[in-house]
Amino acid sequence: MNKKIKLIAFLFLISFIKVFCKDNIIVFSNETYLSYQIPIGSDNITSISFEHYDLSQFQLNLECSNSKNSNSTTCFTTINDDDKKQMYGVKISYNHEKGIDRSMLPSPIVSSPFRPPTKGGELVIKGTYLTFFEKSFYQIVYPKPQYLIIDINNPKLSFDPTNVNVQFPPGCGYQLIKWENGKLYNFSYENPSISNIKITSSNIIVNGSNLCDKSYPSNITINGNLIQSSNYEKDEDSIIINYIEKYATKSKIIIETSNCTSTETNFEFKPELLTINSVPINKGGLILIDGIRLSSNPTNKNQNNITIKLGNLTCLNVISISNELISCSLSPLNKSVSNKIKSDLQVSVSINEIKNENILMYNYNIVRLNPKKYSLPNRVLQLNGDCLGNSNDTKVYLNGNEVILKDLEINYNETILSFKIPDEYQSKLNVSVKSNNVMSNEIQIDISFYVSLSNISPSTYENTNIILTLYNIKPENYNRLPTLIINEDQISITGVSLNSTSQEVHSYSFLIPVGCGIKEITIKIGSQSCLSSISYIEPIVSNCKVSGYDGKSGEIICVGNFGNKNYFNQSYVLFSNNKISPPLINSTTLSFPLISEYHGDEIIFEMCEIQSKLFKLKINNSPSLKRIDVSFIKTNGCLFYIFGEFFNSNINSSVFCNDTLYQGIFENTTSISFDLQIPGPNDIICNYSFNNGMNYSDFKIEYPKPVVENISTIYSSGGDLTIYGNNFYNISNITIEVNSQLQCNNIEFINLTTITCNLPSINETIQSSIFSKKLLLKITFESKSWSGYIFQYSKDEIQNNNSKNSSDKKYNINKQNKGNGSSLSKITKLLIGILIPACIILF
Repeated sequence: MNKKIKLIAFLFLISFIKVFCKDNIIVFSNETYLSYQIPIGSDNITSISFEHYDLSQFQLNLECSNSKNSNSTTCFTTINDDDKKQMYGVKISYNHEKGIDRSMLPSPIVSSPFRPPTKGGELVIKGTYLTFFEKSFYQIVYPKPQYLIIDINNPKLSFDPTNVNVQFPPGCGYQLIKWENGKLYNFSYENPSISNIKITSSNIIVNGSNLCDKSYPSNITINGNLIQSSNYEKDEDSIIINYIEKYATKSKIIIETSNCTSTETNFEFKPELLTINSVPINKGGLILIDGIRLSSNPTNKNQNNITIKLGNLTCLNVISISNELISCSLSPLNKSVSNKIKSDLQVSVSINEIKNENILMYNYNIVRLNPKKYSLPNRVLQLNGDCLGNSNDTKVYLNGNEVILKDLEINYNETILSFKIPDEYQSKLNVSVKSNNVMSNEIQIDISFYVSLSNISPSTYENTNIILTLYNIKPENYNRLPTLIINEDQISITGVSLNSTSQEVHSYSFLIPVGCGIKEITIKIGSQSCLSSISYIEPIVSNCKVSGYDGKSGEIICVGNFGNKNYFNQSYVLFSNNKISPPLINSTTLSFPLISEYHGDEIIFEMCEIQSKLFKLKINNSPSLKRIDVSFIKTNGCLFYIFGEFFNSNINSSVFCNDTLYQGIFENTTSISFDLQIPGPNDIICNYSFNNGMNYSDFKIEYPKPVVENISTIYSSGGDLTIYGNNFYNISNITIEVNSQLQCNNIEFINLTTITCNLPSINETIQSSIFSKKLLLKITFESKSWSGYIFQYSKDEIQNNNSKNSSDKKYNINKQNKGNGSSLSKITKLLIGILIPACIILF
């Protein structure tokens, strides 16, 4: 017991706030107690008086005592909530006459959050002993002296020293305040808070609150890296950080100002899409997307999962060429599917689950000329663009007029168009084309100055001299030497003049360094310039053969001229709709595995996007369709399968249902599946396309009919009916009928096996005819229904109904009782249950 008393006394004492004041008087206080420890010989404090503004008085009376062998007296009083609200005034005295020194006042006890906003302003502070004067202030002594005014709108109104309004100046971080009794108290302005983050091409804009103005420097860390103060600007609500992130990444930011720290905030540097080309819908082709942050950080080697979707279409074979360019392949669509494809398909790029936010739309068959990508060798104009058609049907317009061109050439992918410029056009040329009755944009080209190239292609092994002839050189440039600039590498090469009979048309030699691919070049001489291109020597596939193929695996071996080994990392074999990096390759031989998913096709070797001539290799393992199957049809859809042989993951197969395109999932070399999540109940006709339209046809999804297995008990008075079964549909158009007469109302779908409704009471005139038999129940979900004789009213009600029709009810009851001695009616049982306990209570 003594131990408990000591523990309580100890906890009570440490709960006091201890204040030392003048004359060695010590003040102890908490929210319920005020005590003074006064040295022997000094005046005891027996009362403290507070004179209010309205001249009313409030007095605290204290009891004083001194313990044995003590050199001090303790004067104390308890403090209740009403006392706290009266402890203030324009004049405070003790023992009725003596003015109290401020140091003898207890220190404030703050019970509410003491975190003013960094912009300053009014803050309501709650607690005990917050102020003892109706006109008062607190003083900030660190980091710089300032006064905090305690706001009193009208002193004549009631004043509550436990709930005061304090006007705070703008500030930041930790502060030190001096109370009215001279004691110190530390507090802090609000921590920085981040509400949103916006990313631009060169900045991170952080919006929030309590960020502190620019007079308070901040430590800003992004992914653990400290941002230099010269790289950001700030005010109380926002910080603009000069920061460029080249890659799509997930990041974290923390802001710390004056030792106050924000919570760690996650944000993303998302891909930003700028432009996209277009391809013919019946051919498909290479999609190129220009933008910002179109790749993951190369240091993150273990994760580079990139997907591209155009509406519901998945773009295959995604390659992040650079952080500003990404490519993928769209498969051709057959006519039955392409007719259902809508325009303005929204482009979605996801890089390691980081998706673009800005909106870019894609459309098939957009005819476009690229104004920045063309060449003019030998007055042959080569234009790059999208959906340029074919040489038989595409129309070319020069300076607004249609021109018949016999040498017009357009590649299969409809991306390159070329023709010899007719002689009558000598200066600026406005060019546009029309393909499939769609007009392209118009571009302007200066053809007054052009070049022709020799037939020698630069080598991938050694520096090569090529000869360029310049036409229509202006007289002021006759004695100048031209410069050839390889645009991609910004390499400048000065030409060497060759013997020529004309200064207006002059030939020059240029030493082209080792390289690879097609290089766009600019030729300049004085004030004249033009665009052209040079193509390094193309690789050659001389022969290919199959080795060791057993129907499942083998090897393809090719011989030829495959170029410089330094460019093998930019080399691929194009085979069976696959882009294969050959594991074994040298300048004359390459090989790669042959697997069952591959089928006979043309082999092309590509180095730096320059392709060899094709080599035809026939392998008898082309994908073939054997049968289709619609399986596991449920109320919310089904699985659709295509079965066959020699399937591979690059086979493009699709299903079109209800204006929605579904892409196939490659299961294995013999099956492709489709998860068709299409709710019933109405049967639908879908269309499938296999292997880019090699096989296509319609198929039907027939949804299952509902089945009723049981119902809940119900009486003739009606009420809630629960129906149990299978294949119920969650639609609004449901009807439930009983005996072709009663309609169930307030129908509610619970799940696939349960449905409820409210059945009205039946007409008394037909009651007798329905109790003795099961009735027809019919439930209809639009085009699907079930009916059967499963409905019956409660058996108890049937028994009662039969008893009513009996001629001698009493005889029947007695007879039953004699038979088994225990058969009592419900009413009899109820009366016994009430009367017997009542009798027991009486006695």
